[in-house]
Amino acid sequence: MAFEFKITATLAGDLMKFGPLIPGRVALPASQSTRDGVGGLFLLDTGAGHSAIDESVATELGLKPARVIHGHGLSGETEVNCYSVKLFIPAEPLRMALQPGQTAFMGIPQDVGGVVNLHQGHEAVLGKLPGRIIGLLGRSFLHWTKTTYDGLAGTVTIEVDEAMRHPTMDGPSTL
Repeated sequence: MAFEFKITATLAGDLMKFGPLIPGRVALPASQSTRDGVGGLFLLDTGAGHSAIDESVATELGLKPARVIHGHGLSGETEVNCYSVKLFIPAEPLRMALQPGQTAFMGIPQDVGGVVNLHQGHEAVLGKLPGRIIGLLGRSFLHWTKTTYDGLAGTVTIEVDEAMRHPTMDGPSTL
């Protein structure tokens, strides 16, 4: 594997209460600007087979479902809208140096499911969240990473393989 980016989330006390939260944006699939779309937090969800966004984000972006599939979650089986989007996640490039004050972003095309009331549902269970939850990064994202969860330090480090940007038919399927 050739790791291309590293994402580090340092959340101290929030890590134990909320789990790993990664800042980012959801944008239209053709977007090239890291300022496009809707910003917020992604929950790193090892229990989710696929990545997902809150349906409110899809509405804000004016997205139309590409298809509908049957999904499985804590509430059982349900129909899930699927959307094509681009996720922008701030990350440290491992193969180039940045100028001071510069931030690099991974632009990841993804097919994601839509989850109704993702933010409100988590807030109802966990209490006041440190920001808006706009999506989940599930195993369809994690498949391309080496993830280190250091509970003692309160950090999560994700190294992303370059193959994520150029998936092949042999790789994991998205929704």
